[in-house]
Amino acid sequence: MKKYTSAIIVISFFAVIFGISYSFIFQTNDSNISCSSNLSLSSPEMFSETIETYFSENLFCKKFLRFLKANVAYNILFQVENNGLIIKEGSITKTDEQKDDVLKHSFDIFERISSDFCSKKVIAILPSKNEYFFESCVLFRFYDNILDKIKTEFNTEFEIIDSKNTFNLTSFFNTDHHIKQPSMLSLKNQITQELCSGVSVEEPKKIKTATNSFVGVFGVQSAIPVCKDCLEYIESPTINNANVKVFNNGNFEDGKVYHEEYKNEYNFFFGGNKGIIKINNMNIDKKDSGRLVIFRDSYASALAPLLIEDFSEIILIDLRIIDYEKAIDIVGKEGNVLLLYGTQSICCDGISR
Repeated sequence: MKKYTSAIIVISFFAVIFGISYSFIFQTNDSNISCSSNLSLSSPEMFSETIETYFSENLFCKKFLRFLKANVAYNILFQVENNGLIIKEGSITKTDEQKDDVLKHSFDIFERISSDFCSKKVIAILPSKNEYFFESCVLFRFYDNILDKIKTEFNTEFEIIDSKNTFNLTSFFNTDHHIKQPSMLSLKNQITQELCSGVSVEEPKKIKTATNSFVGVFGVQSAIPVCKDCLEYIESPTINNANVKVFNNGNFEDGKVYHEEYKNEYNFFFGGNKGIIKINNMNIDKKDSGRLVIFRDSYASALAPLLIEDFSEIILIDLRIIDYEKAIDIVGKEGNVLLLYGTQSICCDGISR
């Protein structure tokens, strides 16, 4: 089937190129007017330099050109798909570039958090999808390097959780860089072992399906059609009854853990990235089980609900949205601390604005 698909793509590609070439050569002056928009079309001179611009700006099938280019590159030329995306066995990823200045800035923030909070501190770095996608190539794998640097600089200040062997490629969505929530359960247990002094008694949990039509950021960017993901989430009595407050425009407003209106997006968790989110455990038996402050990126959106049962209060702080000083003024410096970041945030995109 794939052989026939590739042949169809090749034939379509050359048919389109031939058709455009023919129209360039034989069109009259009248053809320089677009019937659909009454706008002048681009000049067809300098065919070799302007063919793509002419096609994409003036014909209704701009999306088809993008689709065609991507499929020829992927299926015929075996090149990286457009937008820098790489597809392997139905899973998509995007290459990152480590930036030393971003890494240094992340470590400066870690140092400040370590100085400001006197209670127990844990750091858990999440491997990116590329760690498992490029197993034989270290060029786009940053986890080991970052973990070694953290052990060298913060070994006495943070308990360090090595999560690399906790995950594999199937832990991630095929169309996105995030980790599926059920795959976070093992990491949740590692974190509670480090931070909870008492014995953690797990509640019964149910894995439910929000949608079978989830398309992540890579799937949206891809011009090649990809299979949609199943977005699963975990329910428990504590998660369902948790009291959620979201800081917005100077006040805390009512929120919720899972947002059905975003079931086809990663914003399903907490409604997306927020500067500060407060989660209170309404289980009377957990009223004195402590406070956990999580400095985080978007990966924590799926993990945080799993931790609710072990703490009386959880504070999520996203420094990409709110300044550190303002966040500390609002929530204070009490409680155990968890730093939870993906490698691409620490050394590529940044953990603060």
